[in-house]
Amino acid sequence: MTTLVVLPHADPTLCPEAPEHPTLPLHVAAVDRLAGPGSRPAINRAVAGPIGEAEAALAAAAYRVLDGEPGPAARWIATDVVLTLRSRHESWPIHLRLDDLELIDGSTESTADLRRAADRPGPFEPELARALSEPAAVLWIERDQQLPALFALAACSDTALRLDGPFARRHWTALRPTLPDGSLLVDTGAVPMVAGHRVSWQHRGPDLPWADQLGGTELVAAARTPPPRCAVAILPIALADEERIVHADGTVVGHHALRAAVDTLVAAGARVLVEFWLGAPEVTETELHDTARVLAAADLPWRVVGCRPFHAGPVAITTWAGRPVTALPTPGSADLARSTRSRGVPSERVVQSVGATLAARHSPVPARVAGAYLDELVPADGPPRLAPGVLVVPVDGKHLLVDLRARRTYVIDDRFGARLARLPGEAALAGALPPGRAMERTVGLLSSVGALAGAEEARADG
Repeated sequence: MTTLVVLPHADPTLCPEAPEHPTLPLHVAAVDRLAGPGSRPAINRAVAGPIGEAEAALAAAAYRVLDGEPGPAARWIATDVVLTLRSRHESWPIHLRLDDLELIDGSTESTADLRRAADRPGPFEPELARALSEPAAVLWIERDQQLPALFALAACSDTALRLDGPFARRHWTALRPTLPDGSLLVDTGAVPMVAGHRVSWQHRGPDLPWADQLGGTELVAAARTPPPRCAVAILPIALADEERIVHADGTVVGHHALRAAVDTLVAAGARVLVEFWLGAPEVTETELHDTARVLAAADLPWRVVGCRPFHAGPVAITTWAGRPVTALPTPGSADLARSTRSRGVPSERVVQSVGATLAARHSPVPARVAGAYLDELVPADGPPRLAPGVLVVPVDGKHLLVDLRARRTYVIDDRFGARLARLPGEAALAGALPPGRAMERTVGLLSSVGALAGAEEARADG
C-alpha cells in the first residue's frame, strides 16, 4: 500500500486524506520534536546570560504555556516562539517559524538556492530518514516551505520520487529536472483536512464542508446565493474606502453589496474572515492606512484575522482594479516564482502600524495556519484576564510580563508580578489580585501594552 508522506514544513494543522493511502505526517512530527521538551536544553544554553534576558523570558514563557493545557491560540503562539528561537541559534541553512520558512542564503523561488541549502545539515534530518525508509511513498507538497526538505531528500535519494499536492502540480515543470531520474507526478485524490475540524481546506469537494477564499465574483454572487457547504469564507481585501472594497483579484464591490453578501453567508452558517492583503499594485501607504481603518471600523459580522502579502499569481497583469500596473522583472534565478512583481510592497513600519489598527478591534490569528482560522476564540467579554500568549515569568530575580505574540517583555513590580506568575494561562486576574487599588493599577498597566483580554468590561466596571 502506498503511503502519503507529508514532508516538513507543511502546515501542521492540516493532514491530507487520500483513499487507500495511509498518511505519514512528518510535518507534524517535526514541529512536535523541534518545539518539544527536547529542544529546551539547547535553547536555555543559547539564551543564557544577561544579554539573552529577553530571549530567556520568551523561552521560559513559551515552555510554560506548552507544559500546561493551553487553548489553541496560546499553543500556536508558544510553538511559533520556540521554533523561531531554535532557528535563531542553530547553524541551519534556513530560518523557521510555525507558518513560514526562509533560506538564509537565497530564496525558495530559486532551485539553485535550494540545492545549495540542501548541501548543509538542516532541521529535518530525522524526518527525512523516516521518509527514505518508506519503500512505497508519495510525497505531498502543498507549499514552498516544504522545498528545503524535498531538495534535501532528493539530494540523498538515488531512486525516483513520486509527488502530489497543489504546489507540486503548479510547479512540476521546474521541479522535475531537480529530482532523480524517473520521478513522477501522481494523483492520489488526497484532500487537505483541518485536523480536529473535519473541514477541507481550500478544496471544495462534493460532500465535505470547506474553508476557502472567495473570489470577487463569488463574493458578489453570495449576496443572492451563498456557496454550498461553505463553513468558512475568507475574503482577501486589498483596498477599501467609505464607499467600496477592492478584492485582491481587483473586483470592486460596493459596501451595500458587501453587506448583503456577508449577511447572507452568516445566515447560511458560514464564518466570515477577512485577510488584508498588503502590497497590491500601485496602492499607496496612505491608502493602506485608510483601508485598515475602514476594515477595523466596519459594522459587519466578520473578523479581520490579520495581514498577508499580496500575491498576483504567476500570470503577468497589466491592470488591477482599473489601475495600470507596471510589472517589475522577475529575477532570472527565480524559476519557481509564485507571483508577478509590481510596485506596492509596503515597508515594515507600515505593516506594523496597519496591524495595530486592525488589532485594536479584531483578534488576529496567532499564525497563518489553517487550524488558527477555524479555532474558536476566547470570548471577548468576561472578567479581565491575560490575553492568550501573555504571562508573567520570573527571570534572574525579576518578574517579566511576556507577550509571546509581539515578542516583547516588560519588567513589572514584584508585588504584582509574583502573584500574576502563579496564574494559569488566560485565568481571570481576580484569581491573583483582590478588587481595589492593586487590581486597578494592574488592569491599567496590562491594557496600556495590549496584554489584557476582557479589557472593555474592566473599563466599564471602573
